[in-house]
Amino acid sequence: MPTPEDTQARVIRVIEQQLGANNPKLNDHFVADLGADSLDTIELVMAVEDEFGIEISDDEAEACRTVQDSVDLLARKLGMVAAGSSDSEGGEAA
Repeated sequence: MPTPEDTQARVIRVIEQQLGANNPKLNDHFVADLGADSLDTIELVMAVEDEFGIEISDDEAEACRTVQDSVDLLARKLGMVAAGSSDSEGGEAA
């Protein structure tokens, strides 16, 4: 089973590849900080699904606005505590 740190590194690598981002930070917002548009975010979700062999629902994808949101989601889906996460509870979109 991958560690939380491995998961975080893999997520960041996928983001770098998909968005051309240089060293994205956990608190970076996909749209505001990394310049992603709606097509970019769809492609990013598909790349993360492929990387981790999981499915991400539309609702889950929409709730992921930052790199940390994505790491937290994957940690929950993979059954681990996310690295660098202060509190994954309450991170859901209303």
